[in-house]
Amino acid sequence: MFKILLVDDDADVRRYVKKVLERDNHHVVVVDNGLSALNELNNDTYDLLLSDANMPQYSGFDLIRTIRLQAKHTDLIIAMLTGRREKQDIQQAIELGVKDYIIKPIDAQLLTQKVQKILENKIVNPAVINMDGVVSVDWAASAQSPLKMRTIGLAGFSAHSSTAIPVGFEFYLHTEQLSSVQKPKAVVTGCQFSTVHQKFVIEGNFLEMDDLLRQQIKNCLKKYGAAA
Repeated sequence: MFKILLVDDDADVRRYVKKVLERDNHHVVVVDNGLSALNELNNDTYDLLLSDANMPQYSGFDLIRTIRLQAKHTDLIIAMLTGRREKQDIQQAIELGVKDYIIKPIDAQLLTQKVQKILENKIVNPAVINMDGVVSVDWAASAQSPLKMRTIGLAGFSAHSSTAIPVGFEFYLHTEQLSSVQKPKAVVTGCQFSTVHQKFVIEGNFLEMDDLLRQQIKNCLKKYGAAA
């Protein structure tokens, strides 16, 4: 069972989504505005935040921006429930590190599948090894940019960078922890400036995950005392 915080100003949506997710034995807490959601997150721990985009006074995007500026919420998984289908809204959500974008009206089966997939990634990546090493990223054939790794696991990694790296940028990761002959290829899925660390928090996923890379990550998890 996972603990999920749902924020939506529509009472019918709150009731419906809560009912669907509780059928899967999740514990669902509902609030009707972004400020109440912040209070909940500051007072308790959640596995997943499901947020509406359009809410009066304090939108879902405002909520997520605030959350991403707080170090204790850096690793919170967030998905959006929204009727906004415009490309710029989806891109904005991706840049804020949102894991999924669920379009209204909500389909129960699709909602269940998407939430299950998101939370399965959390299970697979208990996640993560806390890393202190510095790695380099190939920007181009003649240039590299340093990243300070924060966490790494089967679902991806996070790192600090002194410079912004655009979402969608693909690169090869050079790190002693993953010392394969073929350096793992990765893609940036999130880039957000942290006022706490005065660095950009970079999130990424591995591309073309093969058996060798998977085994290397599992070996790292075992070495650093995390369950694979």
